[in-house]
Amino acid sequence: MLGVSPFMMLMGRTSTNPLKLIRESWTGKNQIPSTVAKSVTEYLSELQAKLKDIHAFAESHAAVQQQRYVNQYNKGPDRKNFS
Repeated sequence: MLGVSPFMMLMGRTSTNPLKLIRESWTGKNQIPSTVAKSVTEYLSELQAKLKDIHAFAESHAAVQQQRYVNQYNKGPDRKNFS
């Protein structure tokens, strides 16, 4: 491959995500405007809560799908009689 992300190929720059912005604000490379509605700690605590909810949903969904797979697999083939 080219060693370039699809975002870089399309936009010509690296992507910026919220955690990168927070890191840059903490290191002093970039200042977050004071007009931002949430503080960094509020954002991170909300993000953590959302990730926990998503994780719980993914675990329950995986359990349901695994049980469906087990049920389908355990149906087994039809017995054949060669007489």
